Amino acid sequence: MRKVIRQLRHGQITIPKEMREALDLSPDDLLTVDLDRGHLVITPVRLAQKESAWARELYDLFAPVRESLQDRSEEEICEAIDRAVEEVRARKRRHAREGVRNHVTISKDARVQPLNAPFSHGQRRVAASNGYD
Repeated sequence: MRKVIRQLRHGQITIPKEMREALDLSPDDLLTVDLDRGHLVITPVRLAQKESAWARELYDLFAPVRESLQDRSEEEICEAIDRAVEEVRARKRRHAREGVRNHVTISKDARVQPLNAPFSHGQRRVAASNGYD
């Protein structure tokens, strides 16, 4: 099958519908693009789906979070993650200076609950298990 297509601005191209259907491509599929002797070769990336019960449970646990972020751009999500990571790192640095150890439990409704307690060498505070530790 051969089609003539026009590249769009920034070199973007649209794979014709018939070709996407023939390859069973979905919008989230990854593709590799190779330059081979002056020809572009586009190949679907087929990843082996190795699923574990733990990964499925985690994926299902965060379903509400994914749904709540559908109206956000990838850039907004990445910026929010970067801010959250920096906040956690800053809190860890502050707690290290103050001698506080941070324990975190995750509840079934995916709310993170920090349990902060003073920490001295040889002492250990154990958070109650909720089955997700």
